[in-house]
Amino acid sequence: DGVIIGDGRSDFTGKSQIYHFDDKDIKFDILDVPGIEGKENAVIDEILKATKKAHCVFYITREPKPPQKGDSPSGESKGTIEKIKEHLGAQTEVFSVFNKSINNPAQLKDSIIQAGDESGLQDLDKVMGEYLGEHYA
Repeated sequence: DGVIIGDGRSDFTGKSQIYHFDDKDIKFDILDVPGIEGKENAVIDEILKATKKAHCVFYITREPKPPQKGDSPSGESKGTIEKIKEHLGAQTEVFSVFNKSINNPAQLKDSIIQAGDESGLQDLDKVMGEYLGEHYA
């Protein structure tokens, strides 16, 4: 909403922020953590500290496609999916969330997910499942 999870600008979140929720007597916290696709070296300590606490991680993407893989066979140039796996705890689950931008309320009359989105999201699930194994839900 631009207040809790940023406004879409790259590297909007610089520090982890905890948001406390209580829903039907179930209490839980959501940590908003700096992204791993921007200037990660500037926020790596925040990311590591937060992921050590996390029971689940939401990979939020605006694109209906799998996250980028690293370019080098040696692993020097890590992609988003390698970074996600690297930061996971032993019991952490990962969920993908497609955050499709809607620019016009008329777009809400029909299904938000279009045919091209659907095939991309199936690819995302397949790649995430293959790469993250039992961590991907």
